[in-house]
Amino acid sequence: MELEERSVEELPDNCSSCGNPLTDAEKEAAIVEGTDSPEVLCATCADEQVELDPDQEG
Repeated sequence: MELEERSVEELPDNCSSCGNPLTDAEKEAAIVEGTDSPEVLCATCADEQVELDPDQEG
């Protein structure tokens, strides 16, 4: 799947999770990571995300 190119100007101004304003560095990180999701997280919320392991029972 090819991702659509995005620019900093097209990104939201606030974190999709907590609503805090995003810094230019956080917006740039969202572009570099290449997520196809319209949601952009601040560094704090991104650090709190945990990838779920489908083999682990919980």
